[in-house]
Amino acid sequence: MKCWLDSLKLSVNLTKFNYIAISLNSTSRTVYNFIGIDNYNNIKAVSKVKYLGIVIDENLRWSEHFKCLIKKDT
Repeated sequence: MKCWLDSLKLSVNLTKFNYIAISLNSTSRTVYNFIGIDNYNNIKAVSKVKYLGIVIDENLRWSEHFKCLIKKDT
């Protein structure tokens, strides 16, 4: 991954960098405990992520996003 980032002259903030394993079939999902970039190998897996105001979960379901919207409304 580092070579790809370097070739595009990109960098990441490794303190905020997480990954999500997306699968429609939760039984076939292989979740790795961590991935690494260079010497920083503590990048953790998360079950949901907020991207452009939309909450995306690992099964691509809307329930987490709706929960977030309901919390905002009350």
